[in-house]
Amino acid sequence: MKKTLCAVLCYNNKNTLAKVIKEEKKIKNTCDIIFVNDGSSDNTKEILKSYKLKTVNHKKNMGYGRAVKSAFKYASNKNYHFLAIFPADNQRYIEDLKKMIKISKKSDSDLVVGSKYKVLEKIPSHRKIGNIFFSKMASIFWNCKIIDVLSGFKIYRVNSFYKYIDILPNDYSFDIVLSQLISFKKMKFLELYVKCRYNNDTSSMMGIFKLNIKNIIYIGFKMIFDIFVFYLKYKFIEKNK
Repeated sequence: MKKTLCAVLCYNNKNTLAKVIKEEKKIKNTCDIIFVNDGSSDNTKEILKSYKLKTVNHKKNMGYGRAVKSAFKYASNKNYHFLAIFPADNQRYIEDLKKMIKISKKSDSDLVVGSKYKVLEKIPSHRKIGNIFFSKMASIFWNCKIIDVLSGFKIYRVNSFYKYIDILPNDYSFDIVLSQLISFKKMKFLELYVKCRYNNDTSSMMGIFKLNIKNIIYIGFKMIFDIFVFYLKYKFIEKNK
């Protein structure tokens, strides 16, 4: 039987965590659940502890990519076949997660992506521009076929990625560089249009997509640096197989 682990990524989600925990109970018969607390500075850790949930705690905030890596390590050590990544900001819907889990088990895909691109009008403008820009860039420079490269709502086939997961970035460059890996390895993926909700408590990813000259320059150089570093590490791994 192919086992699925759902990793709920948490960072300062005290206002939404109870809602997400309640929703996650709806899939307890479908998959196992673990919460990855990425060094929250609010009382997220205490809330998780009060519910007596299975949790991985980072002592400090290490970044989105590092949280995914912690989930991968746990999934690999416990012999899970699939790893679902679900945010704790109440932005995603559990019904879409159920669909994606079913699809991942029935298909031979390495990755199932939950795409926001049918609800672009609901996405805040600073995030919408970032999504379109980076997806277009990935398409042009490494022929990425994924429409929503910034989607963190994914289900991975663990064995397809575990060899490369540690050479991906620890921050929000993770998903973009991941699309580079998928293109290089010609991995199979399916992209499912999903619903998405935005409010004051959902992740705003402020900073990286805040539209000013300083951030645009920073994003550009950071992106080039991360892509180049990954390329060198990837080539080294492939050469020494």
